[in-house]
Amino acid sequence: MSDARPALTLYMHRDCHLCVEARADIEMLQRELDFDLREVDIHSDEALLRAYCERVPVVALQGRELCDLHVDNPLLREALIAAGAARAAPES
Repeated sequence: MSDARPALTLYMHRDCHLCVEARADIEMLQRELDFDLREVDIHSDEALLRAYCERVPVVALQGRELCDLHVDNPLLREALIAAGAARAAPES
């Protein structure tokens, strides 16, 4: 069994209100589950811009796309748990 935390990637771009909403949804999940979050601005790479231009935000878990345009919280929670995301430590 690996101690590595699941890695979630949020493909987004600046000035995107849907991306801001997606980040807020993901941050709420981080209060519940322990996983890494990486935000990638699609404008940083021409291939990403071509792939995701009209679909952002796109959420991928360990390279597998799970959601686009909005975050499906129940689906994402289940996928994170299946990938080994442990319960986050309670805040004191």
